[in-house]
Amino acid sequence: MLTSVEGIYEHGKVRLLEPLQSIDRARVVVTVLPEPANAFQDPFDLPITPEEHAVWEALPQFGAEHPVQFHSLADDIRGLERSEPPS
Repeated sequence: MLTSVEGIYEHGKVRLLEPLQSIDRARVVVTVLPEPANAFQDPFDLPITPEEHAVWEALPQFGAEHPVQFHSLADDIRGLERSEPPS
């Protein structure tokens, strides 16, 4: 089984960004990826379109106009048991 983890190569050393689980010794192949011109620090910093931004800005108003009530499957089943059969 192949395992991949992201890492940073700097000053002749590779620093893994996450631990390798259950691996004490292994052969590796290092593939150097080009550094993107606009490297993102956080996955949530991805660019969005103006349309996506408008939807994001409208979410609070939409939530206020369309409240959601969360309940359990057991509540749904109890509701079905109490309802009258269709006539």
